[in-house]
Amino acid sequence: MTKTIKSKKKIILTPEQKKTKKEQRKKNLDERKFKIDINTVFKNAGFNHIVTRDEHFTFKEVDTELDNIFIYENIVVFVEDTCSTKSGNIRDHLLKKATYYKYFIANKSDFIAFLDNTFDKFREVRNSIYDPSDIKLVFVYASKYRFDEQYKNGFRDIIVFLDYYYLCYFLSIAKNIQKSSRFELFKFLGLSRQDIGINHGKELKTISGSVLPESPSGFPKGFKVITFYIDPETLIELSYVMRKDGWQDNDSLYQRMIIKNKIFSMREYLSIEKRVFINNIIVTLPSSTKFEQNGNVVLLSDLTKTEPIELQIPKEFNSIGIIDGQHRVFAYHEGQDKYEKEISKKRKKQNLLVTGIIYPEELSHFDQTKFEAKLFLEINDKQNKTKSELKQAIETIVNPFSVIAISKSIILKLGISGALTDLLEVHFFDKGKIKTASIVSYGLRHIVKLTENDSLFSIWTHPDKLELLNYNDRILLNGYIDFCTGEINNFLNAFKKYQTKNHMWISDQKSSRVLTTTTINGIIFCLRKILQEKKVTYTFNDYEKKLENLNIDFHPDNFLYKSSHWKDLGEDIYKQCFL
Repeated sequence: MTKTIKSKKKIILTPEQKKTKKEQRKKNLDERKFKIDINTVFKNAGFNHIVTRDEHFTFKEVDTELDNIFIYENIVVFVEDTCSTKSGNIRDHLLKKATYYKYFIANKSDFIAFLDNTFDKFREVRNSIYDPSDIKLVFVYASKYRFDEQYKNGFRDIIVFLDYYYLCYFLSIAKNIQKSSRFELFKFLGLSRQDIGINHGKELKTISGSVLPESPSGFPKGFKVITFYIDPETLIELSYVMRKDGWQDNDSLYQRMIIKNKIFSMREYLSIEKRVFINNIIVTLPSSTKFEQNGNVVLLSDLTKTEPIELQIPKEFNSIGIIDGQHRVFAYHEGQDKYEKEISKKRKKQNLLVTGIIYPEELSHFDQTKFEAKLFLEINDKQNKTKSELKQAIETIVNPFSVIAISKSIILKLGISGALTDLLEVHFFDKGKIKTASIVSYGLRHIVKLTENDSLFSIWTHPDKLELLNYNDRILLNGYIDFCTGEINNFLNAFKKYQTKNHMWISDQKSSRVLTTTTINGIIFCLRKILQEKKVTYTFNDYEKKLENLNIDFHPDNFLYKSSHWKDLGEDIYKQCFL
């Protein structure tokens, strides 16, 4: 008798279930890539990776596990990664991990011995020339998703926070300049040159150069210009670049990211043509730079004519700022391509022509950054027209009280709080998000200007607001930026709630045109109309109620407003909801 095998009934998913399944699959892939990217950053920088994930252990009183261990010489980095989206969970997780980390530090020698005995590869990779007392422990917390900054407070003395956009930055650097990325990574991890290894060699780099005082250089009083040759290896180790999407202070970042193809073609040129770059690199030198003539220390203020000089530059990570020429410098990076054998010979030779700028001692950090940004723009805008996003970033440094700078500062805040959190293209890796340059240029600049009656400035009630017109009070400026961000978010948050009910608050432009530059500019224009006509703004609840009258179809097939018709969209939102 033949046994009948019943076939499994195929489960037919609804369109909504298919969509949910697709989104979950993408989320899983993104989170897997996140963990791989962490490994890539450290491994490309020259660290050895010890796989420890899901291996629970008990060390004395602590029962836990470590996601990743990375070792470079005497530096041991522990990276905890999380894909949690719940702030409460993250807070508790941080507290528990910080407690363990403090215990590991307090018992460092025993902990190193324990890791040696527990993980074979740790013992194999860790160089035995380093005594446990030489080991530097670094604890890193990497989160795939943004969480409230307040949860980091109280842990910064023990934990380095590798936010996702920092990870993307270091991933780009690590892929493009590979092992040479370690110096910036060291600085990010809070390490100095003295922390790495045991024998640090000379702490000063002595270089022969020529000084050009302020009079012939044309620079302001107190500035000095030094020209010298330096080997790429030293410059790579000591330099930093204020890249627009870097990990340092966002108020002072402006340069472009390193372009991989450009670096590759330059390495090809250096290897095949066997020539050096004859145009000079523009840098700023640290104030701790010493100068000698005939073996005697000299003061910069005493140098009044062009003459030879000996520079003594302190060997510290991130101490020489590259204003122009980062690609020419990093073409010499420690790589793994077919040109590395030839490049490695050139890396130690004194073949980069550098012009170094020394600031007057009394010049503030803000004025130094302003000078660098302005000089960068002068050099690069003439060679290759600078993109709007970069110009706007530089404007926030050079002229922070300008309407473009204020607008740029607000768009950055809108991207980290409120309805548009993580939806705006504010970093180089933000692909497929809402572009911000035209929102700054066409939308925000009109509603945040410091004059007229259709601006948020007209309803700002700060008693000292007119002092802002003197362009010198940064605290007052920050207060106005926060005020504008809050007022715009009130409208955007209500609009988001309304569109979420309609299932239209989605990034897929094949399904909805809500999250587009056109719509955001339309909303801002509507807010301008409200200010112009009503002389007031509304609360979140007021906007929510008024938006119930909105009758605009944001489905792509029925959306009537092209990219340049954002004013028409704003007018129609105003007429339908606020007349």
